[in-house]
Amino acid sequence: MPAEPSSSRRCPNCDTPVASDRTRCPSCKLEVSMMDKFAAAKHAAQTRGLRTRVESQEQPTPPLISPRLIRAAVFMILLATVAGGIIRYTMFRPQPWESYPTSAEEAVTKLMKYIGEDSDNSLAQAYDLVGQEMSKDKTGDIRGRYLQLFHVAAKYLSGEFGSAWPSTVKIEVAKDDPNRFIVHIGLETLHIRTSLQTPADQRSDPAKLHYAVLAIEEFDINDAGKLQQMAGITGYINLYGAQGSVNQLNDILTARGGDINRETTMETKMRLLPVLRNPNANSLKIATTLAWKVRRDPVIQARLKSIVDDGRYPGDVQNTARQVLDGTLSEEDRIAAGLNN
Repeated sequence: MPAEPSSSRRCPNCDTPVASDRTRCPSCKLEVSMMDKFAAAKHAAQTRGLRTRVESQEQPTPPLISPRLIRAAVFMILLATVAGGIIRYTMFRPQPWESYPTSAEEAVTKLMKYIGEDSDNSLAQAYDLVGQEMSKDKTGDIRGRYLQLFHVAAKYLSGEFGSAWPSTVKIEVAKDDPNRFIVHIGLETLHIRTSLQTPADQRSDPAKLHYAVLAIEEFDINDAGKLQQMAGITGYINLYGAQGSVNQLNDILTARGGDINRETTMETKMRLLPVLRNPNANSLKIATTLAWKVRRDPVIQARLKSIVDDGRYPGDVQNTARQVLDGTLSEEDRIAAGLNN
């Protein structure tokens, strides 16, 4: 190691020898003219217990904005973003009524399609078409009753007109009521009521009109349980099974199945039609007589005509069917069957 020049001094910052002909420390670049002042300042700082070291003559520039203020600003921006998203979602989220079809006829068409498919998923879709004023009913299991009702309707239509009945559906608007639709399936005619779901203050824009289904008049929601029981007992659930115990149960029910005079037309039809289809039913004669109550119904009329023309049916049953059709059934026979008219 070379000998240190006698005329050199040591840098008070890094303790490097500095030759007398140099103007700054070769290591830390501290100016020679500043070394005495630096040494004095260092001594004073060490006296106060501080450690001082100069890395360079350039001092770091303090930040214009404090980190604390930056963090606060970022937090406020995030808070405003979240609040804005909540407000936008609240103001512009889809309303329940916007999920309904944009025309009443579309609502009816979809209803018949979903009933025709008769699956858990399709019946749930059919229920989604029911108006809010009906589906919000708190009396009992309203959803379950509608699903039950749609299932019974599907079984009745399939049993009477075959599984392809949805392809035969014809829909027309009632002349006296734009919210009432007449639906033709073969010889059957159903009446379906609809309702505008769009709030009054939104109806000025035709694009915002949405419609729901209120009711199938022939399948009253209040009679859902009764119709289900009727269908289950008389064989619609079994697609007109007519063998063994099912046949016997049909006979018993048809012969003395409650007060037929208080039944709706659809209830009576669902009770009688499976029995009228079976030429071997034990209670066929009384079932034919009870058809008097619904003798003007086209489906019943067609079934009675088929009895008259079908040689498999007993002669007395054919004669009763003929009398029901032409309106000549005696009052005595009607009273004996429990009919009031």
